[in-house]
Amino acid sequence: MPQVYLTPTALEDFDENDEFSKDNWREEVADKYKSDLEAALNKLGFDPEAGRIKEQYSEDYPALSVRNHVIIYQYEKSIDAVIILNILNGSWNVKKIVNDRAAEIKNEIAFYIDKVQSGEFDLPTIPSNTRQNDKGRDRDDDGGHEK
Repeated sequence: MPQVYLTPTALEDFDENDEFSKDNWREEVADKYKSDLEAALNKLGFDPEAGRIKEQYSEDYPALSVRNHVIIYQYEKSIDAVIILNILNGSWNVKKIVNDRAAEIKNEIAFYIDKVQSGEFDLPTIPSNTRQNDKGRDRDDDGGHEK
């Protein structure tokens, strides 16, 4: 089963969404939204091909939609790892954000491949206590926010 790594940008995206949710929604709603994002990340650990190349988001990287957010990632077979590149609100210009980060994304992927191959596992991952034996959810219902 592939390990799921979050790049610093993806981790920041996740944390910002959680903070926004807690500031703007009831606690139960914020917790549910966070749980749905975690379930989608877990889903990629069980099924790294769950996402698809979607031209409106990226021509180079698969995307997995969860509620109003889009997870942009790369599955690296050479290290059996899913590298989460961004977690973005689907109403934003996701393609432009990903294209603007193209060089940075390539460097991040190379960095993670090198670290995993060298045995350095001090990289941000999904906490093991959230890795459940389920397929997560791929939902497109309301509940997103704008940056």
